[in-house]
Amino acid sequence: MQFLRGRRKPSPVRNGQSGHALLMVSMFGVIALGVWVLAMFATLDAQLFESNTARRELRSEQMVDSVAFAGSLLRTGTPPRNNYECIHSQKNKRGEAVKVVLKFERFGGDLRWKVQARAATGKDIRRLPPAPDSF
Repeated sequence: MQFLRGRRKPSPVRNGQSGHALLMVSMFGVIALGVWVLAMFATLDAQLFESNTARRELRSEQMVDSVAFAGSLLRTGTPPRNNYECIHSQKNKRGEAVKVVLKFERFGGDLRWKVQARAATGKDIRRLPPAPDSF
């Protein structure tokens, strides 16, 4: 027992509670980290929802403006064909250029038209003519 000289003996275990403090601190740390992760994801979800809502509202306003433009075109005359598509260019509230496909479809009588608006793709921009000032 020469190697134990000068060293203290380990203290005896009291009431069988050895290591409980470390376990409790570790569990508290894991729970705190879990709560922080949940709060972070909830904040991220709220931010994404808000930005998606803003983009959706901006897109719907662009479509409404384009359909209003199509209505003003129909007041000037009728499209050259029964099914006519063209590209309407406009600026949104942010000042960005936006291109929208306007589709005119005749149904029923001479003066009945169905107008649809959707965001233009690159293929649409190459294939369709720009919207005229009047029909």
